[in-house]
Amino acid sequence: MRDGVRLATEVWLPREEGRFPTLIHRTPYDRRLLINFSEPLTPSIFRLLDAGYAVIHQDLRGTGDSEGEFVPSLNDRTDGPDTIDWVTRQDWSDGSTGMFGSSFDGFVQWDAAYEGAEGLRAIAPVTSSADRYKGGWYSAGGGFSLNTAHMWTAAQTAALVARSLTSAPDAERPALEARVENLVSEVAEPKESLESMPWRDAPAFQESPWWAAWADHPARDDYWQNHGAADRIDQIQVPALIITGWYDLFCNVDLGAFQRLRESGASEDVRGGSRLVVGPWHHGYTEGRYPDRSFTHRGDASMMDLSTTFVAFYDRWLREKKDSLDGVAPVKLFVMGINEWRDELSWPLPDTKYVDYFLSSTSGARSVNGDGKLSSADPAADGIDMFVCDPQDPVLTRGGRSLFHSGEYQPTGPANQAEIEQRGDVLCYSTSPLDDPIEVTGAVEIRLHVQTSARDTDFHAKLVDVYPDGRAILLTEGMLRLRYRDSLESPSLATPGETYEITVEVGCTSNVFLPGHQIRVEIAGSNFPRYDRNTNTGGHIAAESAAEAIVADNSVLHGPSHPSRLVLPIIDRQ
Repeated sequence: MRDGVRLATEVWLPREEGRFPTLIHRTPYDRRLLINFSEPLTPSIFRLLDAGYAVIHQDLRGTGDSEGEFVPSLNDRTDGPDTIDWVTRQDWSDGSTGMFGSSFDGFVQWDAAYEGAEGLRAIAPVTSSADRYKGGWYSAGGGFSLNTAHMWTAAQTAALVARSLTSAPDAERPALEARVENLVSEVAEPKESLESMPWRDAPAFQESPWWAAWADHPARDDYWQNHGAADRIDQIQVPALIITGWYDLFCNVDLGAFQRLRESGASEDVRGGSRLVVGPWHHGYTEGRYPDRSFTHRGDASMMDLSTTFVAFYDRWLREKKDSLDGVAPVKLFVMGINEWRDELSWPLPDTKYVDYFLSSTSGARSVNGDGKLSSADPAADGIDMFVCDPQDPVLTRGGRSLFHSGEYQPTGPANQAEIEQRGDVLCYSTSPLDDPIEVTGAVEIRLHVQTSARDTDFHAKLVDVYPDGRAILLTEGMLRLRYRDSLESPSLATPGETYEITVEVGCTSNVFLPGHQIRVEIAGSNFPRYDRNTNTGGHIAAESAAEAIVADNSVLHGPSHPSRLVLPIIDRQ
């Protein structure tokens, strides 16, 4: 690298002699473990070699066999371009490069792309994110992605400590081995640490180079804006093949990045050449079959032969084979409910109609246990529904978009919410059973008129498909920390008792609600440990103890005077 640090790099070459376009995979997870022979969502190395590409596998700075210190995203803006420069100067390189890889291995692709690395022609970030705040360690609503950040930090720090064992003096090895064992236990049994407050002071992470920094930057300030390409996507000059899943934690940011590339990319190649694939998957799981809902064999990524799509994409942009993408649709989506793949021309879909479904309660009753109403008809009467946000008794996560399983808090993905809906602090609003199918494909929002007794609190929302047998299957979820109602960059505390109109980004999905099913939205004050608990004081949440936390009395107002409503992207092609 430009500062003299050396990165461990493997070069795989095709059998024949010559100069080759080169595909680069950079990872913090040990390159030797991630050389891919058959994984469904990233290309098989054998397929790439047989197609005439050289392939690079590299350990990021401070990981695997590479020199230096690993701090997430700190050096990737320079190390990526330096690697590409090195590749293009080799006698086996034809000067043209692309990149691939999933999760964090996609982060580094976005970094290289917005740095304008010379010789880079295309990227293929899979289940990844251009925005480290919204699509990684925090969220679009300002809540900390506690489970994801905790589990990833424990696993990654364990690997870093284990790496240090190779050069440690004998006297230091027992303490290091104990630390590795402790961190591995954090991954296997995270409950105690997840429930501890303040979360900033989690004992296992006091030596992590990044944990305290994440805690100390709860707003989307310069720290986060300088980590990632999200604010510079319109400057990117290489097309992207983006692959994600409806239950992947990066899904919403992936879809937003694709939309921006297509609408405002820096060149016609970027705008016309980028591609998107979205399946019924969560992070690291691509079979499409879950305990509470199966998407059949059609949802299994191993049935798709995505390596062919990768090769066609690289052939177009690294070899300039102008017809190689002719059979690859700009957008390929799995539509849940009917369990079908569909080719589309753009995202959002051009025939999307946004329809308001208004919230109401029955005879003034609180909308718990499913007695709230959801209707596209104009609301008839004003009402108010109240619930508490109690940090000591949070609504527990069931399914959705998390990085790992967490024992009693999961499974990840389309989990049944029926048990959660029985709580007295979860509001439910449902349509009547449907006579005809309704397709919802796109970004879902809920616009609420709310009040709270606190200076700050959280509003969580889930879109749920209710089956005739009573299963309430989660489709997508989101939240808003009230202090971020106007801006993620400039928080503003609330005035207790004042009414605010807020928008919660519930997230993206594609689902057909079948006849006999109901569309439901849940509203609550927490979704733990998917997100951290709001202490409701208006203070620095990461640093506050359980003793400092207070209960917030929250309300949702609805009716003609305060038209709280779910906004659904409806597709009607009949």
